[in-house]
Amino acid sequence: GPYPALSVNKNGRQKIVMIKKPDIAITLKAAKRYSYFQKRLAQIRKINKDIDAILEQIKELTINSYPSAL
Repeated sequence: GPYPALSVNKNGRQKIVMIKKPDIAITLKAAKRYSYFQKRLAQIRKINKDIDAILEQIKELTINSYPSAL
């Protein structure tokens, strides 16, 4: 039958690690948590990109409106 396994990247190499029967439930739970983390991280990175774009606009407006007579 199907044997549960994980694909693990170690030192830049991919390796298949078999999961022991007593560890299946906890491994599945950890994998779901990791997947959730990755999705949330992608959302945060998108927000950060949006914030950077807004800050760049503020910088340009500030520089362009700065009085030139000092």
